[in-house]
Formats: sequence, C-alpha cells, structure tokens
Amino acid sequence: MAFIKGKQIKDASVLTTKLSGISSTPDAGDILVTGASGVLAAVTVSGDATLAANGALTIASGAIETAMVNANVITGQTAEATVNDADLILIYDASASALRKMTRANFTDGLGGGGGSSAADDITTGDAAVTIATSSGNITIDAQASDSDIIFKGTDGGSDITMLTLDGSDAGAASFNSSVSVGGALTVTGNLTVNGTTTTVNSTTVTVDDPIFTLGGDAAPSSDDNKDRGIEFRWHNGTAAKAGFFGFDDSTGRFSFIPDATNSSEVFSGTLGDIDINALYIGGTSMVTSDGAAKVQSGVAGYGIAYDSGALKFAPSELGATTDWLSTMSFVLDDDGIAKRMTRNTLATNIVGGIASDGLESNSGALKIKLNGSSLDLSSSGVRAGTFQKDDLGQTVSSNVTADNTDTGLDITNTPNADQIVRVEVNGVAVELGDGVKTKTCYFSGDSGSNARAMGDIAAGDSLYWNGSSVYSLETDDIVDFIYSSL
Repeated sequence: MAFIKGKQIKDASVLTTKLSGISSTPDAGDILVTGASGVLAAVTVSGDATLAANGALTIASGAIETAMVNANVITGQTAEATVNDADLILIYDASASALRKMTRANFTDGLGGGGGSSAADDITTGDAAVTIATSSGNITIDAQASDSDIIFKGTDGGSDITMLTLDGSDAGAASFNSSVSVGGALTVTGNLTVNGTTTTVNSTTVTVDDPIFTLGGDAAPSSDDNKDRGIEFRWHNGTAAKAGFFGFDDSTGRFSFIPDATNSSEVFSGTLGDIDINALYIGGTSMVTSDGAAKVQSGVAGYGIAYDSGALKFAPSELGATTDWLSTMSFVLDDDGIAKRMTRNTLATNIVGGIASDGLESNSGALKIKLNGSSLDLSSSGVRAGTFQKDDLGQTVSSNVTADNTDTGLDITNTPNADQIVRVEVNGVAVELGDGVKTKTCYFSGDSGSNARAMGDIAAGDSLYWNGSSVYSLETDDIVDFIYSSL
C-alpha cells in the first residue's frame, strides 16, 4: 500500500506509472518529493535532519529552538504538588551540547557543589519570612576569616541599624546597640564595667563579697568636687516619706548622720540625728561607757582639764598658757537647775595665786576649788562652801519597784547644805525629784512617805520614795546616785 499526495494507491500499476516518471535516480536515504509539474523527484535529507537507508530520522543537536517547542510541552503536563528525589528534571548539558535528564536529588546536590548546601555568599535577599530550623543537632554560624565579626542587622523605623556585633578580634565580645533584657538569671564570670549615668538595682537582697566599698570614683581625684560621700537611704516615719544620709561631710571633714536630709547636687543638709552606741572611743580610749558615764582620761592634752589619781584638775600646762588665763576664764554654776556662766572677776576679785596640786586656790582666800572630794570655797557673799558627797553613789534597790509611793530602801547619808540642789540620777541620767510634792518621779520623805520633803529641808536619813506605776519601774540592776553637797 502506498500514499501519493495524501491519497492511498491501491493499484500497483498506478504506482509503477508514477515511479517511472522520476526525474532522478534516488540514493539510499532519499525521499520522493512531487515537484511543481507533478513529477516525483528524489531528494536527499541533510542539514538539521538526516534519513538513514533504514528509514531512521536523525535531528541534529541544537536544531530545535525554544520557539519551535510548543508551550504545551510544559503547560500541557499534569501538575505535581510534591517532588521526590527520584523525579526527573530536563537540563541542558553544556559539556555535551545536549539535553539530559537528571534526578531531583542529583540536581539539588549539583546546585550546592555537593552535600545539598549552597555557598553563604550565594544567598540573596528574599521577600518573605525565613526560618532556619533543624530537627536534630546544632545550628552553627561560623565566621572563619581571622578576626572577623558576626553582625546582626535589622531595620528600625525604616533605618538600617546594627543590632548586635560579636567581635571576633576580642574573643567574641558582644556589643549591643541598645538595652538588654534578661528574663532569667544572669551570671557574669569576668569583670563587670558599667559606663553610664545611673545604675539601678531593683532587688530585695544584695550580697557583695568585697568587704570594702570605694565611693567617689575609680581613680584618685585631681581636685575637690565639694561633694559628700556616703549612703543616702529612704524611709517613712509613719506620716511622710523621708530621705536620710550618713557619711563623710565634705564641708566639715567629719562623719555625719542626717535622718531627714536634703540632697542638693550630692551635698546633704539637715538637722543632725541621734546615734545609739554601746561605748564611745576617742583615739582608742573609752570616753563614754555602756552605762552612759563620761570619762576624762589622763593625759588629755591642750585645753584646761586633766585627770590625775582620781582627781579632776585645771592646769596651765593643759591650757598651753600662763596663769594669766585666770583673769578671763569662766565657770558654769548650777543655780536651782539653771546653768549660769560667770567670769573669774565676777566670782572673786583678787586671785593672785597659781594652781595647787589638787585644784584651784586663791592666796587671798577669795576663791578656792578643792578636788578629790574636798570643799569648794568662794567669797562669803557668793557661794556656800562645802564637801561634794560621794557616799551615796552606785546604789541599787533590793527588789523591783513597780508601785507608786514605794520606799526604795535608799537613804541619804548626810544633810545637804541649805538651799542646795539634791540631784537623783538613775544610770547616769537625772530624774525629776519632787520639791515638797509626791507627783514627780520620786521624792524624799522623813515620815515613812506621808509627806514629801521640800528640797531645802532634806535631812540625813530621809528615804527615797519612787512612783513605779505612774512613771516607770525601778529595777534591781539600775544604778542610783544622790548628788549633793554638805558641810
């Protein structure tokens, strides 16, 4: 069966007739083509395509161009939503100048130069969110060049910023562009340096191993900044919030405590507060003991008071001056509880003598101060002379006194000088003594507590009565002293 011009030739004689009119003898691989006159001619197939004697048609490499391939070759195929490693991909092999097929696995390996990875500098900017994740193992970012940094960048309000730099030349020291918030515990194994204007620690407990705090800078100052040094603290007195201060006062050069302080550029002002201590030492020597007793120590140099063998004396050697100091020195006297200061010239007019070994003396007899329990004699028109009584010191009660108008069992040994003050002290602190009344802290009585003695009528043998209920109780470990003078 044969076809000529698309028509089937059934009669062999017709085919013979057609072939007999061929204009040229065909060679192997030729094809018969009808010419314009309808005569068959033998044509050799060559160029982009060749035809073998056995009828095999060969298309030369590169003979088919993109424009010659119908889009249906791609778009006409069934779409796949997933890709498997065994799937085939059509590629052009430049080394062979031919199209080749390749599995998906081999294709992706080839993209990264092997191992399924891509060079970091081949990754370009994307247009969507990116997640780097692994289901097992670590994620390592490795800047392998010497002293190279790892830099994290971002965009803040449309501006490109560097958020974090890890310095490869400084063992990975981290430099954050802004604040850092740590949600859990933070441990710093090296030194911590904070460069800023304010450091705030919001913590209920702070523990520091260093036993010494250095205030005022990390280097020796080159000039006086006139600022105080110490601790400012906040407290509340039940009515209002307060700020207190204790530390070194730069203006006085002394340690100060101000419970209600005002801070003006690190200079504190306000009323000085009280301190509660067990004992006071000056120059390593105890000056005030735990019972409140003040001491004047032997060898206190400089200004008028010395303590020697149980006696308190005034001495020019302690004043650093001659006896001329007597003409201007002043004395403080206790007049019915009121301190009065008067000069030597007011007390006596002719002090010409010096200082006796036991105290002050006047050669004219106008003034004499005898120490170690002896009497103080002034002019006959001024002060009554007498002896400072020491026998009634350091007394204690046999049992606690808790009720009012209770006899303490403590009696005054001698009759005080007329018009003299009798002072009662408990633990070195003066208490209020009734002057003919029983409504004060205590009083003396000579009739078993029926009546209170007036101050000027107290006599030897009178008993001290205590109001332990309305005031406060007198305990067995309290020290009671009677201070008075007698002839």
